[in-house]
Amino acid sequence: MLKVDPHPDYPPEEGRYLRGNDRSPVVVVVVLNHAEDKIPREIERLVRVGVEAGAALSGTVQTENIGFEKIICNVIANPNIRWAVLTGPESEGHLSGEAPAESAGQPELPPAAQRLQLSFEYFYDPGCKGCEIFLVRQMIALQQELQIRLRVTRRDIGKPEVYQLYTRKLVVLGMEERAYPAVVFADVVLQGDEEIEREFKKVLRRHLDSQRDSSNP
Repeated sequence: MLKVDPHPDYPPEEGRYLRGNDRSPVVVVVVLNHAEDKIPREIERLVRVGVEAGAALSGTVQTENIGFEKIICNVIANPNIRWAVLTGPESEGHLSGEAPAESAGQPELPPAAQRLQLSFEYFYDPGCKGCEIFLVRQMIALQQELQIRLRVTRRDIGKPEVYQLYTRKLVVLGMEERAYPAVVFADVVLQGDEEIEREFKKVLRRHLDSQRDSSNP
């Protein structure tokens, strides 16, 4: 399997973890059920063993929502990672260890939604750490809510040929360059975090509705 070096800003999310072999396909996640200042030695040892065994990242998770969201962001940011090993005692109250199983146990998506994949372009500066995190969070939320698969083509706006491509799209659509990052989907361009967060879901919904209308005689 082809191995690549992750982005210089990887991992994008901070947390209680150790960084190991960037080209490893595995991350180790140890469930934490203690306060941050009272972490048992055996938990710390599990984290160290994960890195010593060759994991890309090895760390702890305590909450079933934000904790796993941060893990997902870091995993997606490294294309070499394929598997996560979840270990450690359950976190009482949060039940973090059950979060992946609950997600896997959700009802399957309808066949049509399973097959549906929408593609868009994301023009941004790879040096913008927040841009990558913002993209990942948006994709996770939109795919879950709309029950679709999103495929993104990242484009480095700092490259002259990419900048020319983007500005040509704006000219064709009669738009002005305003802000970055920018999303291009079909004949729609959304510029800046706020506009993308506010409008992208609406754009995708309109597209899905038009597809359904055209398929019904």
